[in-house]
Amino acid sequence: MPGVAACVSLGDDVAVAFAEGRSVRFWRTGGAAAELGSADSAITIIALDSSAAHVATANDKALTLWDVAARRALWRTVAPKRPNAMVFDGARLIFADKFGEVWSLAEAAASDSTRAADNAVRIGPEPCFELGHVSLVSAMAVLPGRERRLVTADTDKRIRVSAWPAGYCIDAFCMGSKAVPSALAFAHGPLGEVLLSGGEDGALHAWDPATGALLALVHPAADLPAPEPSAAAPPSPAPRAVRVVCAGLGAQCALLALALAESSRVAIYALERDEDTRLSLRAHAPLDLPGEPGAVLELHATPRGDLCVVCAGGLLLQYESTTDAHFRLAAQHALCRRSDE
Repeated sequence: MPGVAACVSLGDDVAVAFAEGRSVRFWRTGGAAAELGSADSAITIIALDSSAAHVATANDKALTLWDVAARRALWRTVAPKRPNAMVFDGARLIFADKFGEVWSLAEAAASDSTRAADNAVRIGPEPCFELGHVSLVSAMAVLPGRERRLVTADTDKRIRVSAWPAGYCIDAFCMGSKAVPSALAFAHGPLGEVLLSGGEDGALHAWDPATGALLALVHPAADLPAPEPSAAAPPSPAPRAVRVVCAGLGAQCALLALALAESSRVAIYALERDEDTRLSLRAHAPLDLPGEPGAVLELHATPRGDLCVVCAGGLLLQYESTTDAHFRLAAQHALCRRSDE
């Protein structure tokens, strides 16, 4: 497995949690990557809270909360079934399992006063059932703000928009995906809040989260210009699956970036209003990552419109926004040491 990553913005800084194998690492702007510890087996999911104070990981059925400042595990608990999607909502940790059930840990990021006196790893809180799908949950996202929503997608190609934290209240279903949604994100476009979903067929959908209506549909692989042919390497098959969706690029929050499977290119789109006052997605020049960085694990946009790309192997690329939809590589960081160094 190439690893898993999660990012958050802290003012002008960026924090990254990264796991490869059993090792959990943390990096923040201006510092060096630090190891928080190791899990009992390979980590498959990772999440980072909005304050970058806690990291949550899942391996098999085990859920672990890590304290970034103390560089240690705070508690471990066991999920009813193996988790396959996870996200923080404030101090609450939300996760979905392979049976399609969504659970929460209400006080996941508890205060330091709850730590054991001997710094031993505590037994974590019991998960609380929130809602259920009839098939595996493939992606999950939380819309912050006053009218919070929890969005969950499943392998039946349905996207459910639920009120949150009252998850039993369903606001809308987004229907019409031809493939299993593999990524979810929110963006604030010219027509208000937009839900974005990427699928295994390479399609990018834009939805109205209030009604479930489809606003726009594009196929990024078709919009990406063909790369220059290389004599050293045979042409690779066209990338298909939309792996990561990142919303919020640009000063007006009208741009989004996404990564395609088996591709070292990041597609850039603008959310625009067309002549008929409908939403449209206009392709801009893609971002070509330097060298052979491997699969993109995570994309993150900062409030000022810069872009962070976390690649397999623990390579972090930081891009600065220069002009409309154009970026300059500003820095590279290694999130973990290689065995041959």
